[in-house]
Amino acid sequence: MKLSPSMFVMLVSLAMPCACSKSSGSVKKKDEGSTSSKRDEKADLEKGYGGLLDKADLMTSSGPHSPEEPSTFSAGWVGAEAGMVLRRAIDRDLSMATVSANGHQCLIFHEDKMIRRLVLRYDGTSYEYAMSAAGHIILWYSAEAYELRRQNLAYFHHGNTLALNQVWEGDGPRRTEPPLEGLQDFIFREARGCFRSFGARNPDPGAALAPAASPAVTPPSPVAPSPAAPPPVPPPPAGDLPTDGQLVQIVAKHSGKCLVALEAGGGRGQKIVQDTCSQAKNQQFRFWVRGAGFAITSEATGLCVDVDGASRDDQASLVQSTCTSMPNQIVVLQGMGPGEMRFDLQHSGKCVDVRGASADSLADLIQFECHDKDNQRFLLRTVR
Repeated sequence: MKLSPSMFVMLVSLAMPCACSKSSGSVKKKDEGSTSSKRDEKADLEKGYGGLLDKADLMTSSGPHSPEEPSTFSAGWVGAEAGMVLRRAIDRDLSMATVSANGHQCLIFHEDKMIRRLVLRYDGTSYEYAMSAAGHIILWYSAEAYELRRQNLAYFHHGNTLALNQVWEGDGPRRTEPPLEGLQDFIFREARGCFRSFGARNPDPGAALAPAASPAVTPPSPVAPSPAAPPPVPPPPAGDLPTDGQLVQIVAKHSGKCLVALEAGGGRGQKIVQDTCSQAKNQQFRFWVRGAGFAITSEATGLCVDVDGASRDDQASLVQSTCTSMPNQIVVLQGMGPGEMRFDLQHSGKCVDVRGASADSLADLIQFECHDKDNQRFLLRTVR
């Protein structure tokens, strides 16, 4: 698909985490409009990666920069190479295209189908990638477009190892922190969808590197077999799974009550509870396919069902947050009987549970160690 200058400005400005001036697309003089459009495009692109790549601590200062990735991790090399990729996008030295993947638009800058820069924006967050000359992911940046605008910068080594992870809020200082559980898989999955839709020549993100040859080893002595593990819970039949975007009510089997997304203050941070079923919009949820699982959004608030603080602890509450497709917002459905499902939370391995098996209205939903009781079994009722 070819993009007009005004479409390009719109896509790039949507992908950037800060407010930027946009071309209106209407001009009085052809030459004046063309110059203005190019100036706006350049200004938007130069704010890529949160404007960080022009800062000294991300750039190498010793000698000329080589596009060949060093054998040992170097944040300076990553910053310098990502900065060069961004500069090439600004200078139109890379070809541009858009494709749709995972329900999102991918804005792509490439050379002969090797993607070097990738931009996505959805659910209030922008995501930006830089790839090495070999096509591996070397840098990933995300920024939330609300409140303190949490930002995340992840550096990769040879495309597979998340070597350094930094986070900060707004204009605050960057902190080096362990990445959230599942962050690397999320980064790979989103890039992989764009790569495949585009037909890119990039290596598959996250694919294992060829292992080095190792000397033969003597096999260990046989040991007594351990007791067989119980068989895994099977997924529900394909016909029972919701389709992408399907609108349903979620009914707790033990109480017969419907899950409700509380709406106070717009819903952000509000709990998911159960109440007597009705036709209210806050009892309606949409399921969105995310790999082997689903993200769930409230039809009333537009927010995603989330585990508070991405906690992995028992009794952590289910709340509503801006959608990110991170593992603490993904459930994997497990078949528990005809029409019955259990919601396994991807980030913790725990299950969605009605607190204390209560049958009371406004009892809240939590995560808890998985079991076979009815307060962890739910039925999906299609909204027509």
